Parts: sequence; structure tokens; C-alpha cells
Amino acid sequence: MICDAMNPRLGIPGPRWATTALWVMVMGLLLVGTWAAADVVTQTQSDAADQSALVEGQHWGAGVPGGAPPAGTAPTAGYDYVNDQQDSLTRTPTSGDVTFAGRSLTIANGAWLELLNPAATTTITDLRLNGGIVDADASLGATTVRLAGAVALAQGGGTFQAADSSTVLAIDAALVDPAAGTPGGVTFGGTGLEGTIVLTNGASTYTGSTLISSGVVEVQSGHALGAPAVGTTVAGTGALWLTGDIAVPEALNLLGRDIDRTLQDPTKRPQVISQGDNTLAGPIGLSSGPDPAFNQFGLVSLGGTLKVTGGVTADTSATQAILGVGGPGDVLVQGDISIALSAPAAQARVLALGPATTTIDGKVTLTHTGVGSFAALDVYGGDLIVNGKVDMANSVGNSSMANWGSGRLQIHGDIDMSPINTDDYHDVFNAGSGSTLIAGGVAGVDALGAYSGTLVVGAAADISSVHWLDLDGGGIIDASGVVGGFSVLAGQEVTAWGDGTLRGDVILESGGLFRLGRYSPADLTVEGSLTMRAGSMLSVMIDPTDTGAISLLEVTGTLLLDSEVLLTFNWDQIPDDGTYVFARWGQWAGAGRFTPVGLPTGYEVYYDDAEHLAGLVWVPAPAPLFLIVLGALVLAGRRRASPDDRRGAGASVWW
Repeated sequence: MICDAMNPRLGIPGPRWATTALWVMVMGLLLVGTWAAADVVTQTQSDAADQSALVEGQHWGAGVPGGAPPAGTAPTAGYDYVNDQQDSLTRTPTSGDVTFAGRSLTIANGAWLELLNPAATTTITDLRLNGGIVDADASLGATTVRLAGAVALAQGGGTFQAADSSTVLAIDAALVDPAAGTPGGVTFGGTGLEGTIVLTNGASTYTGSTLISSGVVEVQSGHALGAPAVGTTVAGTGALWLTGDIAVPEALNLLGRDIDRTLQDPTKRPQVISQGDNTLAGPIGLSSGPDPAFNQFGLVSLGGTLKVTGGVTADTSATQAILGVGGPGDVLVQGDISIALSAPAAQARVLALGPATTTIDGKVTLTHTGVGSFAALDVYGGDLIVNGKVDMANSVGNSSMANWGSGRLQIHGDIDMSPINTDDYHDVFNAGSGSTLIAGGVAGVDALGAYSGTLVVGAAADISSVHWLDLDGGGIIDASGVVGGFSVLAGQEVTAWGDGTLRGDVILESGGLFRLGRYSPADLTVEGSLTMRAGSMLSVMIDPTDTGAISLLEVTGTLLLDSEVLLTFNWDQIPDDGTYVFARWGQWAGAGRFTPVGLPTGYEVYYDDAEHLAGLVWVPAPAPLFLIVLGALVLAGRRRASPDDRRGAGASVWW
């Protein structure tokens, strides 16, 4: 017979003892559960200066419901502590590392946890935020305050902020969802605060939203911003700062603001700043900020390469979306950029700020449908290389692509600004000391121009639909890479607003026009050979107030004229004692001559084959005197309008 208390052969408890033990175990678990829900201690009074409820007991009440620990007891292991009174402060000591002894600390309903121990770490194993604020204030000087442990973001969420520009709040703690209940989001920064928050932990898994509202949030891990599903919004004066060669997978929503691209004004920071080789892998949205007049966005690289693999898309209802990209480091945008706006008087623009290189591999769409709108792809510094298509089609208003700086603008894809609208301009031009390359097809563009620097027409470029080729300020249109010569087609016009150069062999086809000067005489140099077909036209400008002042066509190679090349003038009455040289060449070929139209009264066209020039001579003047005067006047002493005058004249028409 087996005894109820013990199995004598096996030496183990019998059934009755096991039943009793199981009952005790269950009751014990119930008691533990009851005790866990009961030991909540609430802060009764806000900490004043030099007080710290984090380590002291005078502001803690008795535990509820059992009364343990007694009121006034310093935080003790095994108890949960709560500050849920709005604007009530729970402070750290003002120096040294500190570890919170309680099991958990909840900051809720607008209460504050103030970290006041500069160059030290506050460790809270289980910090719970439910509408609570964590504020770092290194009031003793520029230094770092650290928070370690774990932070659970409950439904009301939490806010982290650094009180001033000299304070750095380093969050070494992981940000996670609560063990139970609805998870919340996190806000970094408060209104008008400009400190720095550093997220060092790569194990943050919270699923709520992220808002950066002010100051700088430095991210040192690709997973510091939690689960990527919800994304991060950068608003106000806040900035997301990427360091540590990381990849951030989540979507970003950037709210527009007024941006200082020099990075000197902390209230006008770009929304994203990168230092090192970092990647933004999620899509980026551009949304209107509080002031639609300053709807600007910035992606800045301070060193290394900032890679953007997702697309960049603007809110179509915005009245302005200006995306500035650049910095001392390179920027590579592998996705598409789309700024397609529908509001009246909208601005859709992408600006390369330099001084390093910005490369866009994807398609760039800059369109607007509102009257009085403007689209632009501009370079102000460094190089901008666009390998995809630039689509400005079906826009109502002005559209342009311009290089204003000393670097390179290279468009390897097609350009579409169609259809041409006679009331607006659709231009591609170089206005700085750098260069602009057109390598693909061009549609809907009114004018290509070099107002200074160089505009390069690539060997495979198709600019047959462009009406004007403009030159000013010593600018160069370089078509030397075009095999077989660069053709100026019927209906196309090369206009020298001021002095300029066509580089390469050029063919002026029938119906094509060279116009030398619009507001004052201008020189056009062809660095190569020039063939002028029958039916083409050369239009020169004479200054009737200055004897001898006339536009000059200078061909460094061979000038070949077919018959019936028209030569026109802007004045039919000029002083009757002048000599005007309008063409020079290296060699002459062909049997043709210019056919003058509107020849000034009393003058005729004269050719000097020995001197390789042609000009106007007043008929009553003796021929030997003409030759003497002509030799003395070649390009010397002629009145020339200043480049600024010419640029101003061009601006009144085109810009």
C-alpha cells in the first residue's frame, strides 16, 4: 500500500502532497499579480532647485493601495513610480551618474523629467512616457547629458528636448512600445528649442510616429528611429542629422521652411544633414510648411556621400516647392524627383548648391499648371549631373535650366519643355563661369544660351527644335564634338546680345540667321570654319553715333559663301565719312558674295581678299584712303557696350 504522504520506493511526494503544493503555487502567483498591480507610488510635489525625486523621498507619497512603501521613502526596488501632474518636475541631481532604484518610472500628462547632471549618465531601467517630457539642461556649460536604460512610449507618446544650443542629450536607451496597451509616438524638440539630441541605440523598435520639431536629431544607427512603417516628419526648425555611415529605411516627410543654405542660421536649417556615407532608403515627401511663401527643402552633405535611393515627391497642392541639394560632400539621388504643382503662381525648383557634386540618376519632373508659375533646375555651386530625363512638359508659365556657378551642369537625358508657349520662355543656358552640357534630345525649348562660360552641344544632342542660340558676355557655345559640323537650321537664329563664340565647324543653312547685336554692336567669333548657304542671313548692327562702330563676324578658319547670302543692317543713315569692318576670316572659299539689304545710303560692300576682311565704305571716299583707314581701324577704337549693359538687355527679354 502506497502511503499518501510518500512513495516509499521512489522517495517522492504522494498525490495529496502534490495537490497541496500546486494550490499553494497558484495562490502565490495570484498574490504576486495582486502585489504587482498595487505597488504604485505617486509624486505629490514638483521638485524645486537642488531637489531630486529621482533619488530622494520627500516628494513621494505612500504606495497604493497597501501603503507600502511609506510616504517620504526614497525610490526603492520593486515599486512603480508615477509623476502625472502637468508641469510637475522630477529632477536628477546636478552632478554625477545616477541610477533610478525603482522598478519603473512613468512621466505622464505633461509632467517633466529633467536631466541636470552634465557629463554624466542617468539610467532608468524602465522609463515609461505617456504624454511626458524628458528635458536635458546642461546649465553648467556646453556638455552632454546621457539617458540609459529603456523607454516605453505609451499611447500619449513622449517628448525629448535639449533646452539650449549648448546642451546635447544623448539617448543611449532603446525606444520601444509598451508591454501592454496602445503604443505612442515620439517628438524630438520643443517650440523654439535649438539643442542637439543624439540617438545612439540601434535597437529601438517603437511603432509610433516620429516628429522632429526643433533642434538637431543626430542618428547614429539606421534603426534608431524605430520601425520604418510609420515614418518620420521633420518640421518647424528641426533637422535630421545622419552620422556613422548608416542606412535609414523609413519614409521621411519634410515640411517646408525658409532655409539658409550657408548653415549659419540655426532657425533656418535644411531638414536633412549628412556627414559620412549615409543612405536614405525610404521615400521622401515634400509638404507645405506653415508659411507657403517659404516652402523650401534641403538635403545637405557635409562630407562623404549622401545617397537617396527612394523617390522625392512634392505635395501637388503646394504653392511653392524648392528643393536645395548639395554641400561640401556629394549627393547621389538614385530615385526620381517629382515636383508637379497645380496652384497658381507656383514655383517648382531643384537647386544644386555645391560646392561638391550632385548626381541625379532618376527622372526629374518639374511642372506647374497654374498661371504665372515657374519651374527651374538651377546650379549655384559645384557640379550637377542628371542622367535621367528632365520633364517640364505641359507647364503653364516659364521654365528654365541654368548654371549660375563655376561648376558643371550636365544633362545626359532628354529635356522636354513642350509645348512652346509664345507668352512665356522655356530656356536652357549657362550664366556663370562654368559649363552646361546638353547631350540628349531637346523638345519645347525656346532658347539655348551662353551668357558667360560655355554651353556644350554634345555629339548626340538634337536641338533642331530650338529657335534661338544666344550669346553674351564672352560666352561660348561649343559644338566642336558634332561630327560633320554644327548646323544652324532654317528658322533658327544665333543671336549675339554681346560678344560671344561658336566653337567648331558651323553650317548656316538656308533660312538660318546670324544676328550680331540687339541693343549695341556685338562680335561673333566662329572658332572653326563657317559655311553660309544660299538663303542664309547675316544681320549686323551699326552704332550711328560712333564712326566705325559695327558688329564683327570673325571666322578663324575658312569662310565659304554660297551665292545669295543676305546681309542686313539696322540703320540706313550713318555718318558719311566712316569705314566699317563687319567680317574677317582666315581663308576664303566659294564664289559667293553677300547680298546687302537696307544698305546705308552712300555706302557699298567692299572685300579685301589680301587682308581677309569685308566692310562698308563710303563711296565718295578714294579707294587708297579707304585701304589706309581700313588697315588702321581693324577692331581698334570701336565703341563697345559693357557686358553688364548687354546682360541687362538680355534679362529684360529672357529672364
